[in-house]
Amino acid sequence: MANFSAPSLDAPQVVSVNRGIVDACTEAGCMLLGSKTAEMPGIFTASGFDVTGFAVGVTERSSPLPHKDRMCVGDVIIGLPSSGLHS
Repeated sequence: MANFSAPSLDAPQVVSVNRGIVDACTEAGCMLLGSKTAEMPGIFTASGFDVTGFAVGVTERSSPLPHKDRMCVGDVIIGLPSSGLHS
């Protein structure tokens, strides 16, 4: 899911940003399930915009994480703390 916010929506810009997200998802082997847009005048500079999003992963019970057989020396795991659920 992706969210695009700008002071006023420029359709070609929104399409271009979403196309980039879709291309990145395709390259990563996942899909974009939805996208929202919002006009927020007074929040951003005239040419500014904000893109946020999130991803959800799934694994089979028969193949739980981590997949240690696919890990290599030098792989990096990045963990970020969460302050809880947000809406």
